[in-house]
Amino acid sequence: MEINLKKERYSIVVYPHKEIIGKVKIMKDKLAHGVGNYKSRNSEAHMTIVEFVLIQMNLFFINFI
Repeated sequence: MEINLKKERYSIVVYPHKEIIGKVKIMKDKLAHGVGNYKSRNSEAHMTIVEFVLIQMNLFFINFI
C-alpha cells in the first residue's frame, strides 16, 4: 500500500519596518533603471531565515498568547 503525503514548502522570514521597505524599493528601482530588470526587483524587502519542507503528516500548530 502506497501513501501519498503532500509536501509543503515553508519559509521563516523577517520583514523590516515599512519605512525601510519603502527605501529598499526606491533603491531597487534605481538599480533596475541602471542595469535593467532583474529577478528579485519586485520582491518586498525581507530576510529569509530558513526554508524547509514538511510532510502533511508532520504538521502541527503552535498558539501564541
